[in-house]
Amino acid sequence: MMRTRCLSFLALLIVCVGASSVLAAGKVLKKPDPNQLGAKISITQPSTSVNIDIIELKEYKIEWSYNGLRNGKSLDGTLVTVKLLQNGTFKKIIADNVAIGSDNKGFYLWNLGMEETGMSYQIQVQSKAYNDVAGTSVKFSISCIK
Repeated sequence: MMRTRCLSFLALLIVCVGASSVLAAGKVLKKPDPNQLGAKISITQPSTSVNIDIIELKEYKIEWSYNGLRNGKSLDGTLVTVKLLQNGTFKKIIADNVAIGSDNKGFYLWNLGMEETGMSYQIQVQSKAYNDVAGTSVKFSISCIK
């Protein structure tokens, strides 16, 4: 009898909660909107803790991948800002209003300057349209070795 009541209660609860929510561990969680799922940017270059030598390279190819939907649309055709961070803190904008790319891949050729030598740098690529869609690289350093 008790089991039947529990099952009836659970069935009633599922019906009352509705299709737009999920019951998990006794809590009602809203189902994610499929039009907002998975929009993300991932930095693919630099991909490891590298040392970028300014003498060898005058420019460095920053690369990223992106996927997912926002407002039911691909990120194709949107713009990004490419930023330089140091110790996790914003240092400067490398480039603004850069096309995100095509076929889920994008890049920017960064002209390196002597003022950029240092350690604990990271690249961040952030969507201009959706501030919460961004990717941050691993830490790397820039040196001027002669």
